[in-house]
Amino acid sequence: MMNMISEHPADKSDVSNKFKKELTAKERSFCDLLRLEHPVYLKTIPVQKVRIGLMTLFDFYNSKLKVFIDTPKYFNRLEWGIKYHFLGTARAAHKLAEILKYSPLKIHELTIAAFFHDIAKIKYSNDFFIRKLAQPDQRILNHSIESFQLMIQYCDYFNHDILFGILQHHEYFDGNGYPLGLKGTQIHEYARIISIVDSYCAMMESREFSAKKETVRDVLEEIESCKNSQFDPYIADIFIKSKPGKINKKR
Repeated sequence: MMNMISEHPADKSDVSNKFKKELTAKERSFCDLLRLEHPVYLKTIPVQKVRIGLMTLFDFYNSKLKVFIDTPKYFNRLEWGIKYHFLGTARAAHKLAEILKYSPLKIHELTIAAFFHDIAKIKYSNDFFIRKLAQPDQRILNHSIESFQLMIQYCDYFNHDILFGILQHHEYFDGNGYPLGLKGTQIHEYARIISIVDSYCAMMESREFSAKKETVRDVLEEIESCKNSQFDPYIADIFIKSKPGKINKKR
């Protein structure tokens, strides 16, 4: 009995240290994927409970990717709908934040918000990603709220800026977006950026699956035409002038 009592603290410490190492390794993998600096990431997400929650959601994302192996006929749509859309949106937001001369901390915040902006979609069926919706169904209209709720559920109120970027990324500059009907600068700046890069990546995705192979220039012209209505004109102009290319398919 005495030996068991004396060994228990050491065992508990070993388990704790192993968990911390596993958490750090997972976070490094996440940072490498999004091209973030791990020391800055730890300043961005300083609370361990929140770090665990965020990596739990990252695990959910990775588990959805594994669906590819089991459903090869869905591979292309799932690959675009999950892997390249999440990743492409995050990397495009990261690049735009650098052009806007954001601080390293704000770049991390925005990139994290952009990566998780559609996280609720991990709950949806495979068919959601392979069919063209003739009309928006309720999942489309609710997904920004559901993504916001998931972030609160797993990460608590860890950073309002990140949460606002996720919740508001389908608000329109003219007030005709959803879910809150916000207008102009009522919309958080992160959300106004994510709105543009999200739309760009989505339109580039649709080109991959359409008979007519339109170009990056065609997509940028569509963004140009939606300035002042859907998009913040100042941020849209900067994005267009940055000459974004095709979505990078490398992890």
